[in-house]
Amino acid sequence: LEVGRGFRFAWVPVAGFAVQDHIRAHSLPEATEAALTAFVEEEASQQLPRDRPLWSITIITNPPRGHSALFMRIHHVVGDGHGLSTWFRNLCTVDGPEDPLPPMPARLRQSWAATLRRLALWFVFELLMTGYALLKLLFLGQDSNSPFKGPNSGRKRTGTTLGRLELPVSELKQVGKRLNAAITVNDILCALIAGAFRRYFREYCHLHPEEMSMRIMIPWNTRPPAAAKLENRFSLVYKLLPVHLPTPHDRLANFHFRMGLLKMGMEPLVALHISRLLSWLPDSLLNRCADHFSRRASAVVTNVVTSNATLMLAGQRIIDMVFWVPTSGDTGLGISFASYRGTVNIGVIVDRNLVDDMEPLLRCIEAEWAAMRADLAGLTSTQKVDASELKDVLMAVSSNFEAAR
Repeated sequence: LEVGRGFRFAWVPVAGFAVQDHIRAHSLPEATEAALTAFVEEEASQQLPRDRPLWSITIITNPPRGHSALFMRIHHVVGDGHGLSTWFRNLCTVDGPEDPLPPMPARLRQSWAATLRRLALWFVFELLMTGYALLKLLFLGQDSNSPFKGPNSGRKRTGTTLGRLELPVSELKQVGKRLNAAITVNDILCALIAGAFRRYFREYCHLHPEEMSMRIMIPWNTRPPAAAKLENRFSLVYKLLPVHLPTPHDRLANFHFRMGLLKMGMEPLVALHISRLLSWLPDSLLNRCADHFSRRASAVVTNVVTSNATLMLAGQRIIDMVFWVPTSGDTGLGISFASYRGTVNIGVIVDRNLVDDMEPLLRCIEAEWAAMRADLAGLTSTQKVDASELKDVLMAVSSNFEAAR
């Protein structure tokens, strides 16, 4: 249990720990999707007891698709998505072989003069990017008002593509490669939800997304490559979802370019140090700063990869997996991408005071995936862009958008 001690927190042992306080069995009133969703929403709307370790596990004995279901709640103070996924992976055994990790690229040998030039250029570049990231975070404005912004009630609505939309990782990669070979699965998924939100704004909210901006917060893993402890080592970075762009390939190209700039820059590291400095503030100032930064985005979007092979827990195969990212402050919308067994499931959680019916948004995700596959499959060779052309195209698109605004 973590308790406050001045401006810092520390782990302390819990007297009288009992496992039955954390693990229980539950039977749904009826074995239907509606009953399972109602159970998840009720659990997600309740705070974990603060007088005991902040986790619970519920074994659901009669889920709608047979077998059984495991519903786990773990407070973010225990660990972030990367740490928790590694921890859970270590609890399980693997049923069958896993795909090997790609080999590390070989280092190129260079002369001392060339190495010094590269170091000097790298230092100047990183210095400029650090200044840019600091100014961006300190003077970040609010994005557009939408149904996903407003006071939260604490009551949650949840939804998932599990059982209604197949998103194989292999097909996601193929769709992205039709535009550019460097596009990642995360780029495609973020472009997918950008298109879904654009549809939702137009069809169900009667808004004009071409005149809107929608910013998301993305948890960014700051661990060294080989480290995977159960802890919180991440920063939050801000990115605009291209809801203003009209076609799927425009949105995908735009988001891929913006993420490329983020990976080259210093924003994740600067955000991490700012959050560490803020943690030393008194609670009153800390809460005001947290509210300030949470109001700069409409949603939290995260991606967790568990295993490309089938995992087994206590001798039972895990067939599917989905999770919901926690939200805090006035950020009432969370989008989660869970990659397991070569398939991605999307989990959506939103405060009930903002959106009371999840079905329209899930339908928009399904419709956008169909439109994205059709749009990118129809690209001609003249419409595809390589890495050298992509920057010029996107800079022109961004300039035109800013001029229009």
